[in-house]
Amino acid sequence: MHNVAQQLSFGIIGAGAWGSAFAKLAAINGNEVLLWDRSSEVVEKINYEQKFKAVKSLEELKNCEVIVIALPFQIIRNFLGSNLMHPLQNKTFLLLSKGIEISTHALGHQIFSDAKIANSFAVLSGPNFASEIINSLPAAAVVASENEDLTIALKNSLMSGTMRIYKSSDVTGVEVCGAVKNVIAIAAGIATGAAYGENAKSALICRSLVEIENLVCELGGAKETVFGLSGIGDLVLTCGSSTSRNFALGFAIGKQGYLGDLLKDNPKTIEGVSTAKAIKEIATERKISMPICEEVYQILFNNKKVSDSLKSLMTRA
Repeated sequence: MHNVAQQLSFGIIGAGAWGSAFAKLAAINGNEVLLWDRSSEVVEKINYEQKFKAVKSLEELKNCEVIVIALPFQIIRNFLGSNLMHPLQNKTFLLLSKGIEISTHALGHQIFSDAKIANSFAVLSGPNFASEIINSLPAAAVVASENEDLTIALKNSLMSGTMRIYKSSDVTGVEVCGAVKNVIAIAAGIATGAAYGENAKSALICRSLVEIENLVCELGGAKETVFGLSGIGDLVLTCGSSTSRNFALGFAIGKQGYLGDLLKDNPKTIEGVSTAKAIKEIATERKISMPICEEVYQILFNNKKVSDSLKSLMTRA
């Protein structure tokens, strides 16, 4: 039996690929959508081309029922603490961004908790490439929140003939899976770029699930989440396609054999890079075994050669 469709009003902060894709997804279902971006040019382009409206002032989002955050993960804390956000205190927030904060090792829900800005909080995750969502191709995602009424409302407002939504109460597990898979996608890209073959890539993805599970359980999430849509589902997607920025970076590293200058002139946010640093620090501090993530860190931050990392992984005790 299908849930009854429910309309909400969404105010989306960040008109990048995923923010714009979510806007289209919500608008198709008849929800009211306002999309905010700093750039006047971006706002004008959206208003010319799309079914939803873009605005230049966050004040215009204050009557929206759900505020959606689709910003680069590492800037979220500063953004939430800025004067810009004053009109949006005590609202319901939905987070689309994935990562772990470098400076504090905080997950998204912890950043929001520190900011004391949200009345209630949810996160959306799963195997979703923005380009496919924009083209209304069939997909599924998970909405996670400790507030069950919120997960039901979000599920009912986003479910459609091309989008299936599942509920979860494991916010920590969903967030950890979403963050770590970006690091593993870099590793999968490296293995592909270095032409290590399908056996190696398959083994890498399989063994990375153990690392994700280790971190999820250590941080208080549920093991079952790792084997759901937001865990293995998102991992398989991101590790298998050049559409993923993380995979594409890894592929270029694998082809070259080391990082070199590959990150220097890249204007796009590649979340797995900063997340790799945060994971390295958490794993060291808490003595969690995460050898694949460790090697990605060494390649990204210490310019370790790909061939040396392979040797480290294949010959470890």
